Amino acid sequence: MDLTKQYPRSPYAKVGGYVMLARVIDKAHAKHANTLGEYVYNSLLDKILFRFLQIDADEFLAAIKTCSTDDEVVEWVQAQQTSRNAKAGKAKYQKQCSSIHPRQC
Repeated sequence: MDLTKQYPRSPYAKVGGYVMLARVIDKAHAKHANTLGEYVYNSLLDKILFRFLQIDADEFLAAIKTCSTDDEVVEWVQAQQTSRNAKAGKAKYQKQCSSIHPRQC
């Protein structure tokens, strides 16, 4: 994804039931392709997602290299959550993210 020519998905767009995941996927693909433009990978909101998922930003970036679709990313995330048991706080996470302004993304 070339974020110098197009926008990432909305921070409110859900992938796999997670807000922010679609946007982080877009930014990770752009970081990997060196086309982030003015966007920041591992921004404040990205960090909230990573903290909730108990995934490191570099770990996620490495996974993006092997996942070609959103569904594959969701499968990878869910595999991590099976072992880390972060599923219980999903509603709290969604509420926290919905209160943050998109400019912080």
